[in-house]
Amino acid sequence: MIGRGAAGLSFIYFFNFFCAARDIITGIGINPITGAVCTVLGIPGAILLYAIKIYSFL
Repeated sequence: MIGRGAAGLSFIYFFNFFCAARDIITGIGINPITGAVCTVLGIPGAILLYAIKIYSFL
């Protein structure tokens, strides 16, 4: 469980870092909610958070 959470949160961190270097605002931060999602679902959960953010943008 801890490994999945760490992997998911590190994915969010590095993806946000990658996007910030290109002046793209993602809007997904590291907080207890995203931590819980990443702990339960891992990296696919982090990707799901970005998919939900894109869907709400449309």
